[in-house]
Amino acid sequence: QQAKFFALSTLQSCLDRTFKSGEGPGLATTPPPIAPMPPEARLEVRLGLLAFIAEREMGQEESFIRTKLAVVLALCIKNDYPDQWPSAWVDLQQLVDHGNANTELWLRILAAVDEEIVSFHVDRQPGEVARNTAVKDAMRCHVDAEGRSAVAHLCGGLFQVARAHGAVGPHLASLALSTYQRFMGWIDHSLVLSDQVLDLLAASAALDSEMAEAALGCALEMATKGLSRDETKVTVAASLL
Repeated sequence: QQAKFFALSTLQSCLDRTFKSGEGPGLATTPPPIAPMPPEARLEVRLGLLAFIAEREMGQEESFIRTKLAVVLALCIKNDYPDQWPSAWVDLQQLVDHGNANTELWLRILAAVDEEIVSFHVDRQPGEVARNTAVKDAMRCHVDAEGRSAVAHLCGGLFQVARAHGAVGPHLASLALSTYQRFMGWIDHSLVLSDQVLDLLAASAALDSEMAEAALGCALEMATKGLSRDETKVTVAASLL
């Protein structure tokens, strides 16, 4: 486990270095001691990590290994989506079809995406901020043959996990809702305030305390999202009563 953690930490450092050098999407002025990872090496890393996940039972890996793996994959997205890895979200969402442990890993990846790409950090350089903005814009704007954006697919997957595990695996379901809450502040209003979302939150709040806490967290985020009419906030609150 220590060897895995060291290897993943090294990959994390190399991938993150792209945004702290004068090369790649990052535009820093002072290069690091080691050059950032080139695109062909990033492809090898990505394929290797996906193969690692496919060949192993993730439930047998330590929690800190799964967290570090999630961070490295989030950095792969940060570096290469959408130009070098246009299928990133489809590839990763397939984890949901391969058991609870892989579903939990997918949720960890989304949490890492929020931390590495979505969340604001004052120490980020302008090039890194610009790259993060480009990734979020692509998630919102690039659509598939069905006319659905990457964000819409992710929200659909989160709703699927919350519904499927609400009664039998509340931890995964509440984690899905908490992950959805992380994204609510910057995604389209139509993916936040809809009958589907309100019905899901109301059903989740009635299951157990963990689910209720996650559902109420989403409701609070809805109410503070800056919706234009006060009546919409009343609708959010009333749906959970």
